[in-house]
Amino acid sequence: MKALMLIALVALVSCRSESEAPAPWIKPQTTVLGCEDYQSIEVRPGVLYNNVWNKHADESGASVQCLESKTVDGVVEYGWSWSWPQDKRVIYAYPQIKRGASPWVRNL
Repeated sequence: MKALMLIALVALVSCRSESEAPAPWIKPQTTVLGCEDYQSIEVRPGVLYNNVWNKHADESGASVQCLESKTVDGVVEYGWSWSWPQDKRVIYAYPQIKRGASPWVRNL
């Protein structure tokens, strides 16, 4: 259910008009778990994956995406932070959580 709510939120945010200025946002206090490309961390809900599949589209090479966590009312929550260029309409990466078997794992 939380995943569906997250997808709906992303869809709503991505539908704002070009003339709307982005609202100021203050990043909450978090713990950085890692910022390595394609890093994966196993946690109780599944495997967090730092999927930066199109990072090369940022020609500056200065962007970063990180896995993070924070504790709210004694419950650990996981998420991502990123710094991607805002001047182009390009998808650089996406946060990914894997649960169960993956269709991309080959049998050895």
